[in-house]
Amino acid sequence: MPINDEAQREAAVADGEVTLFLRNHVTTARIGVYPSERLRDQRVRIDITIRVQNCAYPFSKHNVLDYNRLRDGVRAIIDAGHIEYQETFCERIVSMCLCLPRVSMARVRVAKLDAFIDCDAVGCEIERSKRG
Repeated sequence: MPINDEAQREAAVADGEVTLFLRNHVTTARIGVYPSERLRDQRVRIDITIRVQNCAYPFSKHNVLDYNRLRDGVRAIIDAGHIEYQETFCERIVSMCLCLPRVSMARVRVAKLDAFIDCDAVGCEIERSKRG
């Protein structure tokens, strides 16, 4: 049944929640505690899942989060300088996500892709939600 009344449409948008993701974003970063890790960039894979509130049909630039905000946010964290621990990198990305408008939950997984020759990746995952 289509929504014809403007008040009903606004109420539907206010109640909507959408899960967005950025998966298998592979880039390079200066990350690690070993001296050799300070000398070169390493390949990392980043997966981000966020929950956006007040996001429902009809979708528009007013209620949809631009995915570039995620990619640009990750790039800014990397460009800020060397990061010693993946856990720190992961936490910074989670914090960046939770600062975005209407984001109520963020789950981030970060993995070094070339740390060991006998496994695909090593990494960590952090999930946080806004309170209230």
